[in-house]
Amino acid sequence: MHASSLREMETLIHSYLGDAWGQPFRVLDVGSCCVNRSFPHTYREVLSSAWTYVGCDTEAGPNVDLVQLGPYLIQEQGDAYDVILCGQVLEHVEEPWRLMKEMARLMMAGGLLFVTAPWQWEIHRYPLDCWRILPDGMDVLIRLAELQKITTFVNGSDCWGIARKAEPQINTDEH
Repeated sequence: MHASSLREMETLIHSYLGDAWGQPFRVLDVGSCCVNRSFPHTYREVLSSAWTYVGCDTEAGPNVDLVQLGPYLIQEQGDAYDVILCGQVLEHVEEPWRLMKEMARLMMAGGLLFVTAPWQWEIHRYPLDCWRILPDGMDVLIRLAELQKITTFVNGSDCWGIARKAEPQINTDEH
């Protein structure tokens, strides 16, 4: 992660949660391992102290609380998190649409997803560097995960997506 990603994530979370900032949310940070030694900061730092933060990644390391069972399998039960963050990760995932679906599975109804990946950047393998994602591509990833798009946009070298998991539909038809 880089400094501008950290600042933008903090701004977006504050903006979209507004007055709910102090509520006790459960937050999952997918791809949380702190690998940038020149900028050793994480999203954990910009969250409310009222929140329960779980950092997960495919391997153990700094800022990892939960090691995934595989690149597209996080062992938590579905509907477990109010907010999911995924920053500077999708470009390193061979099949980012599968990871997006897994994150959607873990979100509570009404939960928010904040995701960012570069749309332009130099090659930076960790261990792979597969993708650059543009807003149209982020739209597709959100749609494939069956989430409701709130917005997608480019800011600097990053493409951002914010989405919500739909509330379950209640069938009021009586037969």
